[in-house]
Amino acid sequence: MRAIAAIFTGLWSILQGLAVLAVTAGIYAWGQHEGLPSEVTRVMAFVALVAGNLGTIVANRAPRAALAASVFAGNVPLLWVTGGALAALAATIYWPPLARLFEFSPPSVAALAACLASGFASAMVFALARRVVRPR
Repeated sequence: MRAIAAIFTGLWSILQGLAVLAVTAGIYAWGQHEGLPSEVTRVMAFVALVAGNLGTIVANRAPRAALAASVFAGNVPLLWVTGGALAALAATIYWPPLARLFEFSPPSVAALAACLASGFASAMVFALARRVVRPR
């Protein structure tokens, strides 16, 4: 039974990664299709990737707890990791030396918000699906 659980966990992780990858690639393809500058399109894809990874951390942190409780449970390391990742992301986009290094150009606020939401949602789908597949 443990072997089946290990296989299920491994497949679940692969599916989560593929979902984040699909959303990230979709955002990049959409930006290219719309004729956005490549510097903006790269930022949008990078933001979706970071948000998807943060969403995956949250989704996997406490699979049996309520989602809101897993985020707001006073988990200091989770808050530090999330805050650090978002601060580094903001610095990479808006601090000119880092933006030049990565060849990034800031997208509109609406595009940035959509990429954050899309990336985070790609992982949250699995948090919700886990409750259906493996209910308490």
